[in-house]
Amino acid sequence: MIEKLIDIDKESFLFLNSKHSSILDPLMLVLSSYEMWWTVFIVFGLCIWYNSKKETRLKTLLTYGGAVLFATTFTNLLKLMVQRPRPIHEENWIGVIHNIEKYSSASSFFSSHAATTFCIAVFVLLYFKNKKYLGCLALLWALGVSYSRIYVGKHYPLDVLVGILFGVLVGYAAFKLLGRLTKK
Repeated sequence: MIEKLIDIDKESFLFLNSKHSSILDPLMLVLSSYEMWWTVFIVFGLCIWYNSKKETRLKTLLTYGGAVLFATTFTNLLKLMVQRPRPIHEENWIGVIHNIEKYSSASSFFSSHAATTFCIAVFVLLYFKNKKYLGCLALLWALGVSYSRIYVGKHYPLDVLVGILFGVLVGYAAFKLLGRLTKK
């Protein structure tokens, strides 16, 4: 059963990774970059800061940042335990897959990019109920980043899917925790 799932995951990766274009390469590299991630994280943090009540600002920012830190730390610890090689480590795929990002020795399961971006996106979506465009923008960004991880050859679709699910869960839990922390 697990072997069949892994085979489907690899086939799906090869299909999705083969759908590339020299026009999209720069965009996917930017979406996958840590500089872009930090920028978006800070921008949404500033949006949260300026849109929160003075008495709850610190709790809100700490909850937001803490959720993202938790998602990042957990995914990276799990990668150390699972040790699933990235698609770029498949020797049979050298010269076959579209790999445009620098080599990484880190493991693949599961995607920290997908987990953290969806954690941010869900938190932002729930926090800005009256400003849906911010939540939609965050979700579009998270989807783009998640797909970019397959596009650049760093993750299998299952890595990304599990990362998305984990990120959604952490973002939702953080928002609920914030509700309890700020409830009077």
